[in-house]
Amino acid sequence: MQAIVEFRESVYGPVLAEYNVAGRGLNHIQEKCHLWGSMRGFGYWSVVYNRESANFDKLMQKHGTPYIQKRGK
Repeated sequence: MQAIVEFRESVYGPVLAEYNVAGRGLNHIQEKCHLWGSMRGFGYWSVVYNRESANFDKLMQKHGTPYIQKRGK
């Protein structure tokens, strides 16, 4: 499943980061986003499922640790 996630400092704050994210389902994508958001200090994120953008980097996970893969690689 594909999705786009946007991270914010608060619900009404400006968008600080946007990424493509893929997962095995809704819960898997939410877990990735929660872990990345916690690591980076983001207070809020929203996910739009079944969407993808060529303009965004990709939020990936390797051995349980999330990282960002730059677009075009």
